[in-house]
Amino acid sequence: TDAQGVYPSLSNTVMGQRFALSGVPQGSNFRLGSYLAPGQLNADVIFDPNGNLIAVWNGLGSGDPDGGIFARRFDAIGAAVGQEFRVNTETAGVQARPSIDVTTDGRFVVTWDSFRPPAGYEVRAQRFTAPGVPLGFEFAVNTYTQSDDVRSKVAMAADGRFVISWTAFHPDFSDVIAQEYNAAGNRVGGEF
Repeated sequence: TDAQGVYPSLSNTVMGQRFALSGVPQGSNFRLGSYLAPGQLNADVIFDPNGNLIAVWNGLGSGDPDGGIFARRFDAIGAAVGQEFRVNTETAGVQARPSIDVTTDGRFVVTWDSFRPPAGYEVRAQRFTAPGVPLGFEFAVNTYTQSDDVRSKVAMAADGRFVISWTAFHPDFSDVIAQEYNAAGNRVGGEF
């Protein structure tokens, strides 16, 4: 996150830097997004099996003026592959703190916090093909809705199965919760 980005007096933008295995920088800093808006934060990145990069972040962007989740793909030498695209479908309320993971064939899953009044925060997710085409629709991860559910992380297996974990803030305590999914994106059992 760079406060000296396009709008240094207003807010932040998300940046990247490539490095060789030795730790030597490769090229210069580069912007993850092409949409020139302040307030882009919380970047997460993952490399697919071919060395291509997929980056996600939250902030203002095309099609979501309240703040959404955006992603962009980069090739193995750091060149952008197309423009960024919006991950979230629902644009009411603020979407924040994305997490991403990828499987061996390049499919990926993005999870994030979604503020959905009056209930509060819930965890949402979206599956994608390797080229970044949505698989199905955005879906709610947590089934218990009497808490604020935030700070999700996703981990994928080689065959496309995945687990999403998050923190559930109850009035007097908090829990770490998880939900398993099969490769088709269906729940396996209940949250635990």
